[in-house]
Amino acid sequence: MAEITLEITPRNFRIGFHPETLLRTAEGATTAFIYWQFDDFYFPGPRWSDFVAVIPGWWIEALRGLDGPKELRFMDGPYFIRVSKSNDAHLSVGCYEDRAERKLCGSYVVRNDAVLKEVEATARDVVAAFQERNWNSEDIAYLKRLLSRA
Repeated sequence: MAEITLEITPRNFRIGFHPETLLRTAEGATTAFIYWQFDDFYFPGPRWSDFVAVIPGWWIEALRGLDGPKELRFMDGPYFIRVSKSNDAHLSVGCYEDRAERKLCGSYVVRNDAVLKEVEATARDVVAAFQERNWNSEDIAYLKRLLSRA
């Protein structure tokens, strides 16, 4: 029997980033809470901590060059988001957990422009949080370059 996937158009879509949770190791690695939110569904979770100076850059690159299905990965853990064009105005967004078996955790349809704008806004928030703390890194410099080409 084939798996049935129900795609939902969320009323609210955003990427959560919490600068107050930023942590920096002695080696300079930085993490903070970051997740995708579709209404009341948080992926990978509302307290997911990951490398916030790196992953928004990956996501921007993938979304700007979207010519087919792309996987937007989190650096930590088995989680990723698969995006593909649903039509000219919308993206299909699937949230996956990739362990021994790949599990679809949620499937949504979101406006094309909303996804890239939200990822870029999150990247700007990350850059601002680093600047407030006078933290510099190659990853932040790269995010700034990506954002300057927006």
